[in-house]
Amino acid sequence: MIRLPTEGDRRNETLFIDARNLGTMKTRVLKILTNEDISMVANIVQSWRKGEQYEDVVGFCKSTITDDIMKSGFVLTPGRYVGFADEEDDRELFTKKIQKLTIELRELQSQSNELDINISINLKKIINES
Repeated sequence: MIRLPTEGDRRNETLFIDARNLGTMKTRVLKILTNEDISMVANIVQSWRKGEQYEDVVGFCKSTITDDIMKSGFVLTPGRYVGFADEEDDRELFTKKIQKLTIELRELQSQSNELDINISINLKKIINES
């Protein structure tokens, strides 16, 4: 006998939410969510549970059936299911972008070399003074 799910029945579904882009980093390992972030997640969960006005948002949340999770080897990483939001295309040609980044890298390497020289000079002064 096959039981058809009733509205709001989510027993064969899992809601994945990828909240990595929410909040701000307080320390290297501690991320703080704002009240607005928490409310947004809570509202999505509530609408999903009720089956009212819930919509998948690419890159953020997705309702997935258990069969799809099984086909993915029961991997429960949200990013696998929610996907990736489209990034804005800055319309800059790849070759132009690489040229610009190469110039920037060379400038940074030059600054790094200058700093290395200054550090060496200062270390020699400190050693000679002691």
